[in-house]
Amino acid sequence: MSRKNGWLLFAVFILGLIFSCSKDDSSGPDAGQVPELQFDRITVPQGMQNAAANDPMVWQAMNYIEMANGVTGYASFFSPPGTAALGKAMDPGDTWDETWTSPDGKLTINLKARETSTMFIWEVYLRGTMDGTPLSNFKYIEANMLTDGSAGDMKVYCPESGDVLFEWEWEIGDTHDVSYIIEDGAFRIDISANPDGSGSMEHYESGEKIFEITWTAAGTGQWWTYDGGVIMDTDVF
Repeated sequence: MSRKNGWLLFAVFILGLIFSCSKDDSSGPDAGQVPELQFDRITVPQGMQNAAANDPMVWQAMNYIEMANGVTGYASFFSPPGTAALGKAMDPGDTWDETWTSPDGKLTINLKARETSTMFIWEVYLRGTMDGTPLSNFKYIEANMLTDGSAGDMKVYCPESGDVLFEWEWEIGDTHDVSYIIEDGAFRIDISANPDGSGSMEHYESGEKIFEITWTAAGTGQWWTYDGGVIMDTDVF
């Protein structure tokens, strides 16, 4: 496992700590006026889940979808402990600031939220120690969302290198389009999920598509593997 992927797994562990943090202080608009950053989970049909037990390529696709769904855990960074229900009620120019600490006292988390004429903007800063790495006002997450909630993006930065650990872009309409990028764009997963449960996914390495899968609302579908743009293998499920 690369050091960078190790940071991604450690970040998932840290999320469990954030839920039970203690609040320190806040400033700006009331907590109930903080814009809400929402994440929609991708729901996979039961038929596709069943197929994954016997088809390793479908199983791989399921893992990538769960990887994308794992981003929903970062919502805890945008909902500090002890605050009121969040709502999109800030005025342009307002800045909401909240700081709290992890239970073990090793991390101080600072959330800043503001609104422009077109979007909401969030930034999460960390101070303390994360997996042995000292941090001083390190920008860990930045996220943006259009004020109507129709589209947004989030970046998580690697505490060790400062590089983008991954970026998640989404657009909400009749379909849910998710672009999930890890390893500075070398690894990319594009997922489209429709309200009826059907969808598709493409896996890219260094800009080259190596895997594609589509599925119906009933959970049946087809997958393809590629090498140099040429189909190498395919099957239905």
